[in-house]
Amino acid sequence: MKNLFGKRLREIRKHREFTQEELGSRCGACAGAIRDWEKGLRLPNTYYLREICVALNVSADYLLGLRKKSRENVREKQVRA
Repeated sequence: MKNLFGKRLREIRKHREFTQEELGSRCGACAGAIRDWEKGLRLPNTYYLREICVALNVSADYLLGLRKKSRENVREKQVRA
């Protein structure tokens, strides 16, 4: 799927109720960079990818499309088991 990273980034950012400016502030990037990442115009480097994952409490595997569920969903299943 084209721009899966951007779609997932936007989805989780909105779920956490962060604006692009707030997420940018938390990970040291400008709001324009967040916008570009969400639109699929660019991808973050590894430094920013790590900062995004920490700020949103999500795995890089999920954002990059290597897993179908976010880390948050995995944790919920482990607690229920």
